[in-house]
Amino acid sequence: MDNRYIRVEGFDNLYRDVRSGAIVNVNEDLYLNAVEASKKRKAQQQAITSLQNDVSELKSDMSTIKDLLLKLVGDKSWQLIHPKF
Repeated sequence: MDNRYIRVEGFDNLYRDVRSGAIVNVNEDLYLNAVEASKKRKAQQQAITSLQNDVSELKSDMSTIKDLLLKLVGDKSWQLIHPKF
């Protein structure tokens, strides 16, 4: 580490940035694990959003089918009541 960072006493992987005062963890494995976990969470959220959109679309399609079926049954019922039309 260059002289911009000072080791935090008692911690091998922690350094203080002397310019900003921030504590920096230099353990690359922990960083890579955090990045991977973040990617997994994002992928899971995208999958959930996609499924929610699919369900919403299916509900809409089912409603349309139901309306068409009710119209079809209604037309048939009317023809049974009034056969000369």
